[in-house]
Amino acid sequence: MRASSWLPLGLLAVLPGCSGLPFDGYSCTASIERALEVRVEDAATGAPLAAGAIGRARDGAFAEELRVVGWSQAGSEMVATTLGGVDERPGRYDVEVVRAGYARWDTSGVRVRKGPCHVETARLVARLQRLP
Repeated sequence: MRASSWLPLGLLAVLPGCSGLPFDGYSCTASIERALEVRVEDAATGAPLAAGAIGRARDGAFAEELRVVGWSQAGSEMVATTLGGVDERPGRYDVEVVRAGYARWDTSGVRVRKGPCHVETARLVARLQRLP
């Protein structure tokens, strides 16, 4: 078999992942993108509160607990700032965040669209009110 016969088969092995190759005018990556990211902070101080917070996303019968996906440097420590999840799933979500000592935060109808390669991540900020 000549070497030129292998080229089409090699391309077929790469195209399904769309790994950096132009696809309908876009250059897609093999990454997995989150549908939702929620920065969790104290409403009064802006201090990050993702550590110890529980986030949930629902779209009809679908539900998923969010996980810590973002951190920032605070002195010599890393502090959790952001919850996220629902990988590569477009939809319309109801999102809630709860944390001990704070009022529940929620929002509904957060729309996540499918882009040409991945979902278009919806980025939210949950400003939690401290309970008296």
